Amino acid sequence: DRVRALDEEGATVRCDAGVALDRLLRILLSRGLFLPVVPGTGRVTVGGAIGSDVHGQDHPEAGSLARHVEALELLTADGEVRTVTPGTALFDATTGGLGLTGVILSATLRLKRVATPLVSVSTERATDLDDLLARFTAAGSDRTPYASAWIDLLARGRATGRGVLTRGEHAPPSALPAHAGRTMRAPRTVEPDRRPTGPLLPGGLLGRTATALLNEVRYRSAPRARTGELRTTAAFFHASDALPDANRLYGRAGLVRYRFTVGYGQEETLHRVVRRISARRCPAFRAGLQRFGSGGAGLLSFPAPGWTFAVDLPAALPGLARFLDGLDDEVAA
Repeated sequence: DRVRALDEEGATVRCDAGVALDRLLRILLSRGLFLPVVPGTGRVTVGGAIGSDVHGQDHPEAGSLARHVEALELLTADGEVRTVTPGTALFDATTGGLGLTGVILSATLRLKRVATPLVSVSTERATDLDDLLARFTAAGSDRTPYASAWIDLLARGRATGRGVLTRGEHAPPSALPAHAGRTMRAPRTVEPDRRPTGPLLPGGLLGRTATALLNEVRYRSAPRARTGELRTTAAFFHASDALPDANRLYGRAGLVRYRFTVGYGQEETLHRVVRRISARRCPAFRAGLQRFGSGGAGLLSFPAPGWTFAVDLPAALPGLARFLDGLDDEVAA
């Protein structure tokens, strides 16, 4: 789990597959560098991220992680360690292949440069799902690379599908407060991760009533429209990682993450799914919507042009399997 080489001039890094993304990001930020693709959690390893061909909030611009892999070392079933590069069948089968081709041992990744360790964030509330989709695709929306939305799946009636759209871009030095000086620029030393790791939350808190209250507070506390808020990269990309045992909120059985993608022009499918979840009154606190750009070359890679929606539901929810089968039917229709 070591970083083997960091080429600051060429903006590449070679590291073991066991390096966690949050640790790698702290190292890179200390050198004014950043990963082109950052998923919603920093707890995944480099090898796991490549094997899943993860995507981030900037998929329409940056694609998924495989696009930024220069090479990887792969231990195959015959015991041979192979150097695998883009443009080969083995590379396309490995990126997004979920480990089916072997064990990723290390990888070389291309990086991008950032001037500060902060993200300039804009936030706006949407009154329903139509409003949210319109804000996503409004003129000039592609000026900021990162965009995602939270949807309140317990809102009903005219508010069905209401949510909060968040956009972000890496803040330039000119966006920093005048008094900040060097203190808010990327540090040259890497602080250890001191976030709590033990169980902090009692299990099973997210029942229907509690979730509805939390969703109402989350929606009402979001600004109707705000630009220029400065957040750390950890707060912007990995806010949920601040609670190390958040999954306990869904009860001892844990959660099921349901995710699907529909193409542009199939927004009515998204409407039907949101309406069904809302009508079922599922205690869904984490529900996100993003846009996908062109898919990659990975044979099993998930992204395809369109909308991608993900929701976490308690695994112990009565009739969950049958309910999700019904959602599958909506998506496949």
